[in-house]
Amino acid sequence: MASLKHAPLRALPRRPAEAKPWGLVAVVGLALTILCLAMGYLSGVLGTSMLERPMVLLGLPVILALGFVFLIDRPKLLMALLLFRAALDPLLEATKINLGSFSTGIGGLLNALIIALTISVVLENRNPFFKRGLAFFAPFLLVTLVGVFRSPLPGDAVKSYLSLVTYFCAFIIGLHLASGPQGPRMPLKLIVASSVTPVLISLLMLATGWSFGVTAELESIPGSEGGRFAGPFTHPNILAFYMLLNIALVLYLWRTQPSNVSFWARVGPPLYMGVMVLILLLTKTRSAWAACFALFLAYGVFIERRFLLYLVAGLLLSTLLPSVRERLVDLNEGNSYVQYAKLNSYAWRQLIWSDGLSYMEPVRYVVGYGFESFKALSLTFFSMGGGRMFGAHNVYVQVIFEVGAIGLAALVWLMIGPLLSMWRAVLGRDLLAALGLLLMLSYAMVCYSDNVLSYLVFNVYFWLALGAIFVGLSQRNDAVASEAA
Repeated sequence: MASLKHAPLRALPRRPAEAKPWGLVAVVGLALTILCLAMGYLSGVLGTSMLERPMVLLGLPVILALGFVFLIDRPKLLMALLLFRAALDPLLEATKINLGSFSTGIGGLLNALIIALTISVVLENRNPFFKRGLAFFAPFLLVTLVGVFRSPLPGDAVKSYLSLVTYFCAFIIGLHLASGPQGPRMPLKLIVASSVTPVLISLLMLATGWSFGVTAELESIPGSEGGRFAGPFTHPNILAFYMLLNIALVLYLWRTQPSNVSFWARVGPPLYMGVMVLILLLTKTRSAWAACFALFLAYGVFIERRFLLYLVAGLLLSTLLPSVRERLVDLNEGNSYVQYAKLNSYAWRQLIWSDGLSYMEPVRYVVGYGFESFKALSLTFFSMGGGRMFGAHNVYVQVIFEVGAIGLAALVWLMIGPLLSMWRAVLGRDLLAALGLLLMLSYAMVCYSDNVLSYLVFNVYFWLALGAIFVGLSQRNDAVASEAA
C-alpha cells in the first residue's frame, strides 16, 4: 500500500463542497454577541457615569498610554508608578464607575499594572529572595482566597483580595529593588520621594483652605468627625499612617547618611520630619500618634538617648494645638453605652468588637464567615448600626470573624516571619533591623484600632519598604554565615 505522501492528489479525502463549518460559525457568532452585549452595557454605564464623573473620559487615553510604556520600558514605568501613586487618589476616585455591585476605575487599572509588573520582574529576574517572600504571604493569601468563595459580598471580597495581592506584589518589588547595587536605600529613598507631592498638596490645602471635597458619608463615619485633615487622600487615617511610615524612613536615612554631606542634607531631613509630624497631628488619628510616640521613644531608648529630649519637647508643643487637646479629652467622655448617648470613637469600637465576637457561633471561630463578611453581617449583630454596614476597625477581630483562627495564625506568621530574620541584627544594634522591627510593631499596633487592610496606598508603600529591609538584612546575614563557614 502506497504511503500517504506518495498518494496521488485525487486519492486524498476532500471536504464536500456543500459542507459548512457550522460549529465555527456558532462559536464566532456567540463571541460577537457577547462582545456586543458587553460593549452596549459598558457604553450605558460610561454614558451615565460621565454625567456625574467627567474624569471617566481619561480612562481610555490613560490605558493606551500605560500600555504603550509597558511594552517599551517596564522598569521606568514601575519607577514612575511608585513615585507618583501616592498623589493620585483624588484623580482615581473621580474615575470610579459602578459595574453592578463592583466599582472600579483607573485605580483598579494601576493595581493590575503593579501585579503585571511584578510578574514581569519575577519572570525576568531569578531573585533568590522571592521564595522567602512568598513563604511569608502564601498562607494568608490562600486562607483569604478560600474566604472569597464563601463571602456574602463577593464583589467586595474580590476587590479586597486583589488589594492583598497588590500588597504582596509591593513586597516582591521591594525585594527586587533592594537587590540592586544601591541596596535597600534606593527603594527607601523612592518611598520618601513619593511623599513630597502629597506633603506639598497638604500644605497648599492648609494655607488656602482649598480641598478636594469631603463627602457627607465620610463625615458620618464614627471617629472621622471634627474637622480631621485628610489631605489628598480619601480618609484622614490613610494620610496619618502614610506620614508615620515616611517619618520613620526619613529618620533612618538621615541618621545613616555619610558625615561629609552638605549643610542642607543635614538640616533638610529633620525639617521635613517636623512638617510631616504637624500633618500627622492634624489628621487627629490617635493610633498613629501613639505609634509615632512609640517609634521615637524606642529610638531614643535603644539608639540615641538625646532623642528623648526631642520627644518631650515635641509632646509639650503638640499640646498647644487645640485639635490635639480635643482628641485627648474626647477619650474621657462617652465611655458608657446608654440610650441616646454618643460614644467616643474608642468606646464605639469596643462595642462593635464585642457585638461581632458575641455573634459568632463556636464552629465559626475556626473558619469564619467568609472574606468581607463582617460588614455584611454587621447589619444583623451591631446594636448601633442604624441599618448601615461597618467594618471591624480592628484587623485581628476582622480576620477572626471572616477567616477564623486559621486566618489569624496566617496573619501572625505574615507579621512575625520577616521579624525572625531581623532579631540577630537587632541584638547587634543594626539600625536597618531596628527600623524594620519598629515599622512592623507600629503596623501591628495600628491594626488594633483601624481597618488597615483597606488602606491601599499606605500598605503598598509599607510592604515595599519591608521587602527592601528584609533583603538588606538577609544579605548581611548570608554574608556573616558565609564568613563563619
